[in-house]
Amino acid sequence: MSDEIKQDDSKVVMFNPFNVWKNVYFSSEAALTAITRKAVETTMFANSVDVILNSYLQYLKLQNEVSNYIAETLPFSSHRDTARVAKMLTALENKIDRLDEELFTDIYDLKEDTAAILERFAPVPASISDEADAGRVEQIDQHIKNTEALVEKITALELAIEEIKASLLELKAKPKPQATTRKSQKTATE
Repeated sequence: MSDEIKQDDSKVVMFNPFNVWKNVYFSSEAALTAITRKAVETTMFANSVDVILNSYLQYLKLQNEVSNYIAETLPFSSHRDTARVAKMLTALENKIDRLDEELFTDIYDLKEDTAAILERFAPVPASISDEADAGRVEQIDQHIKNTEALVEKITALELAIEEIKASLLELKAKPKPQATTRKSQKTATE
């Protein structure tokens, strides 16, 4: 039995694949580097890289053309269409705001001038003896009536501008439509 125990105590040597791989890697690294360097320095490698780059650029161009064609033929609005409409709507809104400010400034000035005219000529003396003064008073009364009519028209214009502004805000708040009739528009123009 002592012989069996002695045999079990002997060392067992195992195969270590890491050491083998380490030896192969370090011995072949220099050779692989030299082969790769020679391959990269050739004109054939440069030509192949150029062909790959040109192929990729042609693929991107074809993909872009197909995407644009699909966007034009489908009855949906594209991002470009939506951006263009939003830009136009913003420009229109800015113009209306500018016109609105100018109109209110002009209306305010006109109201002040009208109030000054009314204050100056409102008390008409009852004892007008001269015929020329009576004619001037009639002219002034006519001018006052015309000015009051103009003020009424300007007030109506103020209301119309407020309605336009409200409808623009409603238009801006509405969600964008899912489908457009671009196909039917193309066939109608042809």
